[in-house]
Amino acid sequence: MKNPNFTLCIASGMIAYLLFVASGVAGGNFTPMSPDMSATDVVAYYQAHLTGIRVAAVFFLISPAFFIAFCAAITAEIKRIEGPSSPLAWSQFAIGVFVVLPFFPAAVFWTAAAFRLDRPAEITQALNDVGWLFNVMPGAPAAFQPILIGFAILIDRNQVKVFPSWLAYFNFLTGIVFMFGCFAGFTKTGWFAWNGVMPFWLPTFIFTAWIPVMSYMLWRNDKARPAYRPAGNFSNGG
Repeated sequence: MKNPNFTLCIASGMIAYLLFVASGVAGGNFTPMSPDMSATDVVAYYQAHLTGIRVAAVFFLISPAFFIAFCAAITAEIKRIEGPSSPLAWSQFAIGVFVVLPFFPAAVFWTAAAFRLDRPAEITQALNDVGWLFNVMPGAPAAFQPILIGFAILIDRNQVKVFPSWLAYFNFLTGIVFMFGCFAGFTKTGWFAWNGVMPFWLPTFIFTAWIPVMSYMLWRNDKARPAYRPAGNFSNGG
């Protein structure tokens, strides 16, 4: 049989993504709240979706653990490209861990905003703002993970490539799109608001493609490996 640990890490990517989507559905904000909402409207929204927002925050807190496991599977494959010295493999893994860390404060700020709705509306609005900015703006540092993956694919000198070259360019495109998250704090309306096309919808669309594509390529590599031997050594570096 194949390495069950590696297979589990591959599956973790889709689990993380499904939890992320479930948080949006549970909170009633699959379409993000507008940053242009008044303080009164923000409070009214929280009152209407109180339980859902709390559940969404729990999903947000759980999903990073699965994404980190997925990053570990990617790291194992990049190590097959780089060999014993694997700076790109470990750098993209570190970025993957860093990128999901803001999920924790985002969930806490949303929970805090929902915790005392009898406070002044402006405080709830401020907590909500910080939660959404923690959610969207880390897309900018997240860009460097797929960019490093792309570079690793292009430097592959193995006779049989670990990943095809087209996957490198797909990762470069993913990284470029993620960069737009850093503009979420510049405006409350339009394409560059946190609910706009550039910081939210384009990155969400390409992330929806990136997780399944990377999962399939990892699964394909795992399927092509020799039978798993728990007591032996892995010569492929995975």
